[in-house]
Amino acid sequence: MFSYVANHLWQSTLFAGVIGLLCLLLRNEGAQVRYWLWWVASAKFLVPFAQLVQIGSLLAPETAPFVVSEYWAIATGAIAMPVDQPGLSLWLGLTLLVVWAIGFAAYIVRWTASAARIKSAVCRAKYNRTVEAGNQAVAVYHSDDMQEPGIVGLFKPVLLMPHCIDDVLSDTQLAAVAAHELCHVKRRDNLTAVSHMIAEAVFWFYPPVWLVGARLVTERERACDEAVVAQGHCRESYAEGILNVCEHFVKSPLTSSAGVSGGDLSKRVTHIIRSEAMPNLGVTKKMLLTAAAVCIAIVPVLVGYADQPAEERNKDILPIERKAPTYPPEALEQGLNGHVDLEFTITPQGTTKDIKVISSTSPLFEESAKQAMAKFKYEPVTRAILNVRTRIAYELENGTDPKDE
Repeated sequence: MFSYVANHLWQSTLFAGVIGLLCLLLRNEGAQVRYWLWWVASAKFLVPFAQLVQIGSLLAPETAPFVVSEYWAIATGAIAMPVDQPGLSLWLGLTLLVVWAIGFAAYIVRWTASAARIKSAVCRAKYNRTVEAGNQAVAVYHSDDMQEPGIVGLFKPVLLMPHCIDDVLSDTQLAAVAAHELCHVKRRDNLTAVSHMIAEAVFWFYPPVWLVGARLVTERERACDEAVVAQGHCRESYAEGILNVCEHFVKSPLTSSAGVSGGDLSKRVTHIIRSEAMPNLGVTKKMLLTAAAVCIAIVPVLVGYADQPAEERNKDILPIERKAPTYPPEALEQGLNGHVDLEFTITPQGTTKDIKVISSTSPLFEESAKQAMAKFKYEPVTRAILNVRTRIAYELENGTDPKDE
């Protein structure tokens, strides 16, 4: 399990590093392009390559079954097996799991409490008017609780404005700040922010996830700034409006609520005043980015689809825990020897499933063999291994008389 998580994290980190280099190459392009690249890096933490590879393996045509020789000679003395004592690795694993669960729960509690405060503020806010954001109508509310202008809600967002904001901002400044917030609605920024918050909750212990989140906020706010300027709002009035908001109000307490004061303010204001209008991404660059995105999604699937020789794939089948089956009492009384041939699937996590009997010398052994196979564990693999076959043999020791038991 832990090796599976470690593999996923280093693969996602490497992927985020490649995204970072690509964003560096596109530093002179619009922030919206970099934002979506960073969002793809965020999504990679939630979609392991192993799952894409497994999809490819499911699409691949059936191949010859794998054969793993598991020959168990079960003596009568092995019917009552001692219970294994938990080792250091087990206790270490349980400790790490408990620590992760505490961090995960703390993040969820904090997130839920913040969302509850925002919901309470919406309930107490006073309706002001309705504005259009693209093809969507957005209700504007004035709130005594909201600490800064912000868009709240995922599927039916509303714009919350502090009740005294009209006294702080001029009409041109207020119009530019409102335009910024409506850009968040058009881009579905709250929804994409929540997707990254899920990644932060699951991998709260991993700093690269938080670094990706910081880049998302920075590029998100810059993309909205560029959109506001492109709409024709006065740069100076817009920058002054942002500074006035920061002077009189503080940041929103909820990450999934897109507020105007997010990101590095000094760099944002400098960018608003000095930067030129961002040109649209050229056709060539759009085609290259599209091709890269397709490759990212398709290549792991093709890897899973590719058919490898059975000998190579057998190298992935490494048992780490095997429990001897119980000798069926009825077979023991009759002094029967025999075997059961099983077919099953090894999951990416190393467990077994879809266990079925292919053949057996006696029905008395079948249920015992299936129960034993259900407890087998293998080294985690990059994709599910189908049609694994094994034989579990039942043999009484020479000279053992079942009547003596």
